[in-house]
Amino acid sequence: MVTPARADAGNRAVTEMLAYLRTLVANRTVHPGNPDTDVLTRLIQGDEAGERLTETELLHQCIFLLNAGHETTTNLIGNALFALTEWPAEGKR
Repeated sequence: MVTPARADAGNRAVTEMLAYLRTLVANRTVHPGNPDTDVLTRLIQGDEAGERLTETELLHQCIFLLNAGHETTTNLIGNALFALTEWPAEGKR
């Protein structure tokens, strides 16, 4: 059950994350990285035609990438541990 305190904590976490991302974007806008290897720089610079993401789109994309990386890593580790419990000899290869 979501209590008001938990809802407030969640809202604070989202606000803090967005502030952190805005700081990263501002820094990377002033000091771009190599767009061939730096995803954030590439997202800020836009495509070859010069079309750029809005600030909201950019922040949403950053959050999406963070969540996608977290979700896949979590599932990979969980599935690997499960597989090793089912076939422990595979861990010794």
